[in-house]
Amino acid sequence: MGNLGFAVAMASAGFLAQTGFAALFWTDAVTGVVFGVLVWRFVPERAGRHSSAGTDSRGYRQILRHRAMVSFTLAVMTYYFVYLQSDSTLPLAVHRSGLPPHVYGFCMALNGVLICIAQPLLAPRLGRCDPGRVWAAGVALVGVGFALTAAASTTAGYLLSVAVWTIGEIFPATVGAAIVIRLAPEELRGRYSGLYGFALASGWLTSSIGGTRLLSLSPLLLWGTCATLSAVSAHGVHRLSPKLRPADLDRLSYSAQQRTV
Repeated sequence: MGNLGFAVAMASAGFLAQTGFAALFWTDAVTGVVFGVLVWRFVPERAGRHSSAGTDSRGYRQILRHRAMVSFTLAVMTYYFVYLQSDSTLPLAVHRSGLPPHVYGFCMALNGVLICIAQPLLAPRLGRCDPGRVWAAGVALVGVGFALTAAASTTAGYLLSVAVWTIGEIFPATVGAAIVIRLAPEELRGRYSGLYGFALASGWLTSSIGGTRLLSLSPLLLWGTCATLSAVSAHGVHRLSPKLRPADLDRLSYSAQQRTV
């Protein structure tokens, strides 16, 4: 439902922006207040469980000594620099092509609709595959999608590039959290997930600062850098994939090898 709402919002926001940003911001403010009131009125509060282990700083030092997790985190940070160009520089690229604001809205609406359609079909199959390889394949496809942006100058061109990287983003979104849980000791899963969330959030900063700077120098430089970084990130996680594989998948692989001997 979240992706469906995202699709509707992006399509309508493009047209609202053409009439003036005041209407867009007022709409955002009103819907935000309505959402807050609905949560306050209808979502009950639950008492949380607190553990003394949550204040132990040694957990963070343990994570930083975990080479596989640190390497995966760096790969995630690199990936989200690329992926979040969809928010930071893609609208600027559409504008530089002389296209109206609603084109970017259509692009992001396509993103949401495709996820709604494709993710339920792909996720069950992806969940049975090697998560590291799934993650790497998806990130590589995201790089291809953003590379296509370099050649885009029409609405159809931008929609094609968005369609490619949208399919790609489903892969890491499906297995990313599972990889973190696989790497984390049970008592530190919260902190490992927090580091993963930090890597994701870092993309908002790096894509905005680095992406806009590269775009100002050359669009080809920006989209070529995105393709290169995606390839680097995908290659790194592909090499890590044996350490990211669930134990039951290892047993299945071993059994399959024994049957072929």
